This record gives sequence, C-alpha cells and structure tokens, in this order.
Amino acid sequence: MSPAQNFETLVTSVSKSVELLEHIKGLFVVHERAMRERNLDGVENANEAMANAMMQLKENFRERIDHQTALVPELNSENWSTYMRSLGNSERQRLETLWQQLDTLLGEVQQLSLVNQQIVRRGQQQVDQLVNILQGKGSLDKIYDNRGSSGHVNSQSTIGKA
Repeated sequence: MSPAQNFETLVTSVSKSVELLEHIKGLFVVHERAMRERNLDGVENANEAMANAMMQLKENFRERIDHQTALVPELNSENWSTYMRSLGNSERQRLETLWQQLDTLLGEVQQLSLVNQQIVRRGQQQVDQLVNILQGKGSLDKIYDNRGSSGHVNSQSTIGKA
C-alpha cells in the first residue's frame, strides 16, 4: 500500500473508532435507563450490545495500530510527532481533529463507565443487604434511611415489619 493509501485507511480507522465510541456512549445511557427501570431484559440486551461494541473497538484499535505502524515502522511518540509534522496542513488538521474527537470521547466514555460501575456496585450492595436480611444474617447492620439518618437494624425485626 502506498503512504497515501495507508494514511486514508488510518483516517478511516480513526473515524470508525469515533463512531464506535459514540455508539458505546449511547449504550451506557440505555444501560443506565434499564437499571433505573429495573428492566432485566433491557440490562441483559444492553450488556450484550456493550460487549459486542467493545470487541469491535478492540479490533479497531488493533487495526489502527497496524496502520500507524505501516506509516511509522518504529512507532513511538517522537516518531509519530515527526510523521505528523511531515504531513501537509490539510492532512495533519484532518487527522488531528479526529484524534481530538477520539480523545474527548474516550474521556466521556470513561466517565460514563465510572458512573455505571457506581450504579452497579450500589445495586449489588442493596441486593446483598436484602439477602442478608432475608437470611437473618448481620443482625446489627448499619443502614441509612432516605434522610441520611443511620441506625442499627435487627434483621429479625425488619422481616417482621416487612
């Protein structure tokens, strides 16, 4: 492949990365909504779609590295910067814009992932607490009510109240 063709395939690959990350952002929103609605089918569907999108992103990442290596055989930060400086203004601007979009989206997806992890973790804590109460374990667990007040809960009396 000629350098021009390698450049175009790299641009296409980075564009595909941007598209995949936009799709993943949308999946996080769908997943969060399904979690809030306690829609188990929706959560499972979102998880499956997320896993599929992540695999596509991983494959895209490998392809992108291959394209970069074809353009810069000894790929490192310094050699990549030298390559970028060797490009014409329009090519460099085009690629830099895509890289900036990619970087911004990666940050947004990481933030959404952290929020999603917190939601899942909190849901798991609630399920664990409920299971413990139903099993009569942890007779003096400290929990917080909706006003933020804490108190000790006797699992046996909680079952009786339920």
